[in-house]
Amino acid sequence: MTDFEVFCTYLSLKSHFNKKSYDYFKYQGRVTAKKDSFHKRKDRFFFERLSRSKTKEQIIDYFVANFIESPDPSKVWVGDLKTTGEANYNNWLKRKHGLEYIFTEDLKKLIEERHLLDALASEKNRHPLILRLFLRKEICLETFIIIDDILSFTKKLSDDDIIWKGLKLLVEKYKPFLHYDKTKFVKIIKMQCLTKN
Repeated sequence: MTDFEVFCTYLSLKSHFNKKSYDYFKYQGRVTAKKDSFHKRKDRFFFERLSRSKTKEQIIDYFVANFIESPDPSKVWVGDLKTTGEANYNNWLKRKHGLEYIFTEDLKKLIEERHLLDALASEKNRHPLILRLFLRKEICLETFIIIDDILSFTKKLSDDDIIWKGLKLLVEKYKPFLHYDKTKFVKIIKMQCLTKN
């Protein structure tokens, strides 16, 4: 990839994670950007460095990792990426490579005190346990998304809830980038639930 293509990838993924109407996959990463404007940017060397050090797939993963790690993806700017970008990317890679183990450990935390379906249900005036554990960073975003993908528990959450509203966009936008063996993870859930009983 050229430095300009890396910049366009950054812009398209930024739009993907911040705008409900923009879909990186639907629009195939296309954005409106001009080379002349790009070459006037003071941070263009950052994109040049990325273009030389990473493959296209790694560049996409790098930006995805940084957008999902941010408390507010709309505020991710190049200065942040220069300082914490590589650390966020490496943390994401560790989770990706250890996903099966991390998922199993997160699931154990989730069903430690109650049945899985109870942990996914909203309680009176309280968020479901799974959401509370995620917000406290006791389980990872990938675990949250995989369990939702398999059991569709977020359909019961209210879109009026301000906490869920902010997280819902992140979950929806990250989900297509999260690749896992669904059959294997369904088996992990069944095994953990049987072990608990």
